[in-house]
Amino acid sequence: MRIIFNVKKVLILMAYVLLIYLPLSASSSERACSLIASGSIAEPRLLYPIKDTVVLTGDFLEFKWLNDPIWVRTYILKLYKGYNMYSQYLIHSEIVSSDIASLKVDTALFQDNAVYTWSLAAVSLNGAKSDKSYNSFKVEKNYN
Repeated sequence: MRIIFNVKKVLILMAYVLLIYLPLSASSSERACSLIASGSIAEPRLLYPIKDTVVLTGDFLEFKWLNDPIWVRTYILKLYKGYNMYSQYLIHSEIVSSDIASLKVDTALFQDNAVYTWSLAAVSLNGAKSDKSYNSFKVEKNYN
């Protein structure tokens, strides 16, 4: 007796097993469960800058995060002067592809001893937007 498998069902089952039972990392399995259960996407994890003070020494400040190219289509990075994330304080905004995990911003945009807040949101493959991850930091320019 021949058993004919429905290819679509087999692929769906394989994807389910890979996403749920074979986690590539803790964040990937958490995001897979979250996405399947709610249709939403987890907020991105910021890597740098996440300290209270950033000393600028070069021509660029590089913002870094953990990317998730499996679930994310794009990231939306916004930079505000001060602590408030309102449009009147927005000084830089950029949409970044999901295969990129950092973005360099010219240090000429920053003033010495000023506070800035950056936020990052992920946009999923189905268009859902995550909550924002954000961090505020004070800039010190090193003139030496």
